[in-house]
Amino acid sequence: MSKKITIVVHGRFHAFDLARELIARGHNVKVLTSQPPSRYTSFGLEWSLVSTYWFYGGLTRVLRYLPGSIQQLSERLLKPMFSNWAARRILSEANLPDVVYCFSGVAEELFLRLPAEKPLKLLARGSTHIRFQHNLLLQEERRVSTLIEKPSIWMIEREEREYMLSDRVVVLSSFAYESFLSQGFDNVSLMLSGCQTSHFKATNSDVEKRVVRIQAGKPLNILTVGSFSYRKGAYDLAKVAEVADTDSFNFRFVGDVAPEAESLMQKSTNIIEFIPRVPHFDLPDQYKWADIFFFPTIEDGYPAVLGQAHSMGLPILATPNSSAPDIIRDGYDGKLNPAGDYHKFLQQLEEWEANRSRLVEFAENGLKRPNIRDWGEVALSFESII
Repeated sequence: MSKKITIVVHGRFHAFDLARELIARGHNVKVLTSQPPSRYTSFGLEWSLVSTYWFYGGLTRVLRYLPGSIQQLSERLLKPMFSNWAARRILSEANLPDVVYCFSGVAEELFLRLPAEKPLKLLARGSTHIRFQHNLLLQEERRVSTLIEKPSIWMIEREEREYMLSDRVVVLSSFAYESFLSQGFDNVSLMLSGCQTSHFKATNSDVEKRVVRIQAGKPLNILTVGSFSYRKGAYDLAKVAEVADTDSFNFRFVGDVAPEAESLMQKSTNIIEFIPRVPHFDLPDQYKWADIFFFPTIEDGYPAVLGQAHSMGLPILATPNSSAPDIIRDGYDGKLNPAGDYHKFLQQLEEWEANRSRLVEFAENGLKRPNIRDWGEVALSFESII
């Protein structure tokens, strides 16, 4: 049965992919976002179905370059502002939607202003429970002896109120799901995320070229994509690259560098090739370059790049503090190592370098992966929740 669904997102995240597939399944979908038309039309959304809060989008793009303390102060103004804007847009409609799917951090004012009985209020939480996340990052901060970006107390308390205001919290990985249970919150649904497999898809030719490179005995190409930040394991990536044999491995990082990790990046430029963020649809070329995808994250919900690398057939070395346990088979097409232990990451890479025939098996198994979810399947999961 067709539903009227409004998705509220202060950015992009997985909202545009989900909206596109829900529309394809016959639902009446509206998206309220901060992104300009060039962003959402490239994901197949018609401009008439999207409303953009330009002021919020422009201001957040400026503030991202300022110190974290200023950003935390500004969020107290900006997030309620976006939430109230979304509430005005929804309440101005003649008929309320059946479902409002709002991303955490910008839901409190919206959920408070919506009637209790309708619409169904779903809260999208892309990461782990925010208090669980804070504790993990605090542990990492102590380990690396560096102040790192963490949720503020104001943000923790705000999100926990949003959890209680929602009819259901929706998370994207088993790791995130378990984090909510560990905090005594069980009103949560698991909607495993996916990948645009029509664009990110390994071919026989891609895998054959990768196998030839591995067998040739040349340095293995190790790729990480995303954000170079302590939360995403930048410390362990830099440590592995520092200790690894430069004749055996080439390390490449593609993406933004967090202000907190600028000095770490500067120290690592002679051992890691840093490439600024590339457009979403140009990423397949980066995955084709790689022999191994390395993702030493400390805390994640469902990082899109992990699904993309998985779909591109890459052997994956990752931590269980993410969606990796949901999408790879440990010892078949990837390996899971504990977060925060760069010695074990290095040991695994050295084992693959020394036993390249084993790594070839992992690469070839990349074409046999049965559990690559596309966004159509994610839309089906969303329907089962609503």
